[in-house]
Amino acid sequence: MTNEKTTAVRRVISFIKIVWTVSIIVAATAIGALIGWENRNRCSDSTFRVIV
Repeated sequence: MTNEKTTAVRRVISFIKIVWTVSIIVAATAIGALIGWENRNRCSDSTFRVIV
């Protein structure tokens, strides 16, 4: 029974680490996208704009 508990605890800890890592990546991506979008809209020099 003790071995099963430690395995369950390790799985929960691993799951929490994965969720934490993914949330940090998502937050950093969202912040970077927001900053990039704001800088794109503020830029008045046409050399910095990408023509699509």
